[in-house]
Amino acid sequence: MVIKELCDILDELYPSELAWDNDLPRIGFILGDKNRKLENVLLTLDINLDVIDEAINKNCNFIIAHHPLIFYPIYKIDFDTSLGKIIKKLIENNISVYSMHTNLDVGVEGVADTLAERISLKNITGENEKDSYMRIGEIKETKFKDLFNKIKDNLDITGLRYAGDEEKLIKRIAIFGGSGGNERAVMEAVQKNADLYISSEFKLSAVQLAVNNNLCVIEVNHGVEKLVFINLLNKLNKFVNTKIYISEVDTDPFRYYK
Repeated sequence: MVIKELCDILDELYPSELAWDNDLPRIGFILGDKNRKLENVLLTLDINLDVIDEAINKNCNFIIAHHPLIFYPIYKIDFDTSLGKIIKKLIENNISVYSMHTNLDVGVEGVADTLAERISLKNITGENEKDSYMRIGEIKETKFKDLFNKIKDNLDITGLRYAGDEEKLIKRIAIFGGSGGNERAVMEAVQKNADLYISSEFKLSAVQLAVNNNLCVIEVNHGVEKLVFINLLNKLNKFVNTKIYISEVDTDPFRYYK
């Protein structure tokens, strides 16, 4: 198999039509030679120099990244800059890059579906279509404070932030992978009668809006999106005979002080 053949499979599984319009220039095949023979594959949230070293050590010549390598247009490539060093190292080591961002967020068994599954939601609503990032489902009615450890364990995180009445009974939960901590998403959760909304990168004003509308909030780190790679790896193993690795490099710089 050559790299282009795997790109075609990815295009079919998570078509660009699912992506946010502004994402279209950032996703798909980003860098490299499509006609090279596919060796091993590395799945990662982000690409940095440590991730490239990991790819080299695992003999991967194709990296599939969730977050785009080039997020904004660049007009110069200076090898002294952080992005320049990354591009240089990728080219020098014949490593190609493919990115799936918001199309992976909303697609079948993508980020949204994976996170809803991980926190054991039932009767899940939310479509696998463009701009449908939120999933809402139900759990057995539980006090808010009794969910903290369960959410931490199920999303494989070391800490979380929360807001709202700790004694409130929670039955309906909304979850949004990535940076869903804005007022618009909060009001969507309110309008859909969620008791709890889980996402990352919350604005203070969005949390205040949630609490004023009797909506509890849990903020998790953006890196929980990495859980999607288990589903993606299983899908891709049906199509390729090479090894597929999930990166062991933690690209999320945030840490929790305990």
